[in-house]
Amino acid sequence: MCVYAPAPTHPSSLLLLFFGAFLLIFGLTSFLIRGRFFLTTAPLALVCGVALGPRGYAALGGWDVDPDLYQFTRIVLGIQVLSAGVTLPSKLCIKSRMRDSLLVLLGPVMLSAVVISGLFAKALFPSLSWLEAFVVGGCLAPTDPVLAASVVKGTFAERHVPPFIRDLLLASETPGCESGINDGAATPFLMIPLLLITSQTPVKEYIVTTILRETILGIVGGFALGTIARIAWDAADRRRWIDKESRLVWTIALAIFTTGLFNLMGSGELLACYFCGTAMNWNGHLHEDDLHSHFSEGIDALLDVAVFTTLGTALPWDQWHDRDSPMTLWRLALFGIAVLALRRLPSVFLLQRAIPEIRSMREAGFVGWFGPMGVGALYFALKSGASGPSDCMADDAAEHASPESVLKQQLFTIVSWVVFLSTLVHGAWVSPLGADCRHHRPALRPRLVCPPVLPPALPRV
Repeated sequence: MCVYAPAPTHPSSLLLLFFGAFLLIFGLTSFLIRGRFFLTTAPLALVCGVALGPRGYAALGGWDVDPDLYQFTRIVLGIQVLSAGVTLPSKLCIKSRMRDSLLVLLGPVMLSAVVISGLFAKALFPSLSWLEAFVVGGCLAPTDPVLAASVVKGTFAERHVPPFIRDLLLASETPGCESGINDGAATPFLMIPLLLITSQTPVKEYIVTTILRETILGIVGGFALGTIARIAWDAADRRRWIDKESRLVWTIALAIFTTGLFNLMGSGELLACYFCGTAMNWNGHLHEDDLHSHFSEGIDALLDVAVFTTLGTALPWDQWHDRDSPMTLWRLALFGIAVLALRRLPSVFLLQRAIPEIRSMREAGFVGWFGPMGVGALYFALKSGASGPSDCMADDAAEHASPESVLKQQLFTIVSWVVFLSTLVHGAWVSPLGADCRHHRPALRPRLVCPPVLPPALPRV
């Protein structure tokens, strides 16, 4: 007698179940959560993932999500960064004020973020070498487009953050310029210490691989691909060959194609995606398409919830609570607080006059404080750990571990802790230093109140 036996349940099915339930509940209360409590989806999704992980309900059993997390972050970042370029106002990055502001934020400010984070890492984690400490700083340098887009958009941001500040921050996130670009612009800063650790010819590899292939090829190739895509789109749109469904998914398909193409070429897919989106919207047609913008925002929100839920299940709680590890919990706590508070704030205050889009000290404080670290930092940490030799994970004791082994074992522990804190702090408290829009509205000219014109009085009879 044949008895029906159900197939064994994969842990991902439970993840899909709770993921769908979270989206349904959040959809029913989204205005209440965002509009009144000023919360974003990122910290809520992260807490939901923690509840599903080994320190919570342990619904996923022994499922190892780490090998898939790197590929997942690549896809999410590619879609978010290309969406940032598409949803920005046309030709925003070449306008003089925005261009000068971005050059300062992507140059001195990002370099100081790498140095400050690296110094804190070396001071609090003495087991790391100086090069490994600056690798940690390079991973934490860029502003995350995924978390920034979920924070700088919404009811609170529309009420309290000036539009030009949102554009400046989101040029890498979604409505702005800095976050979408700096995920790719952080690569040259990260690769200097990383190549000194892993490469025999670091100078040659840095020039050929990092500068020429990853950076310049990513920018030029991404812009060229976006230009070709825009020409093809305009030609098909004039002939009315595009239906509504294809119009909605066009940018997502272009982001996936760009990510896969430039990854196969060994180039920087994040820079390529951003400049591809910028070239795609060079004439401003996609930016004016409200239906396309709303659909893209919905897909971005879906991906945000998915990636932060997955991250919550993969947090290394055992390493954080390991008393024998050189990265004890109190050291991690001090490092996270120091990085959140001082990573960008001093440099932005010092260079405030060189950033034309920052017009007051309150705006400088908000731009300096608001530097969320999320999916982008995880992407660089997983990429840096994968760039070392795979056979360096020895079975010897920790004191005999090679520098590559220390980098591969401990980088994710440090970066994931800072990402965890940044998601909670920047996602739950959007702007303790945020500038109120009432202080930034341009002064209105006094209205001239003209007396009403009365008809001439009739002569009395």
